[in-house]
Amino acid sequence: MAGTYQINTPVTFVNTNGTTDFINFQADGPIANTLNKMRNFVVTTAGDMLYRAAGGVNDLERLPIGTAGQVLTVVAGLPAWTTGTAPPTTANTSFSAFTTASPAPIAASATWTQLDSTSVTWSTTAPSGTDTGTMFNAATGVVTIPVTGGYLISGQVSFQGNNTGDGTTIAGRTSIRQARIQKTNATAATLSESQEQANASNLDPLSIVLASKVVSLTAADTLRIEIRHDATTALDMVFDGSASTLFSVMRVF
Repeated sequence: MAGTYQINTPVTFVNTNGTTDFINFQADGPIANTLNKMRNFVVTTAGDMLYRAAGGVNDLERLPIGTAGQVLTVVAGLPAWTTGTAPPTTANTSFSAFTTASPAPIAASATWTQLDSTSVTWSTTAPSGTDTGTMFNAATGVVTIPVTGGYLISGQVSFQGNNTGDGTTIAGRTSIRQARIQKTNATAATLSESQEQANASNLDPLSIVLASKVVSLTAADTLRIEIRHDATTALDMVFDGSASTLFSVMRVF
């Protein structure tokens, strides 16, 4: 019908298949809460959405509301609901330990020695320490990675003050103190390593900082701190003040 029709009251267009699926346009006007709406035609459920159909036609199609936890995405060029992926959790995947005693000194050796309860007493007691996921075994000094991901590792080893060195125990080194963080399971690897040479005129404790770095680790990987030195006497690990022995692993992704 040509011309203009003034909408002052609801106008109902009945579908040819009967009295269902009707379109009810209501006029904006003085009546409160009346808006131009399509009712009971394409959208049938709260949260439904309309989109243009495929095939280059201007038909409208209904996308039913998704379920809790789903996200709106595109499949074959059309909107679709898919199950969302929860972001990875970093909860219960970190620890920080420090030493509180040195039960027995460690002798010079070319072989790396792990820092376990034989030579140091580890603690994860707050406020300086933590072990939210029970990752760390204080008796063995070993960290077991609980979840595959990226981890920030760091450490520090402090040797008793001593400026001696035999020059033969560790080839090519004299008065050397070395430390490393070692991955010890099937795919063994050195993750961080550093060394310092004792100063002939300095008998203060010598600290070696194991640089912080992010590494990719797999669940069940095992890590520990290992040391070696060539002093002419066995050396204790220092555990007091800034010259202390520390170990930390924290998941970051």
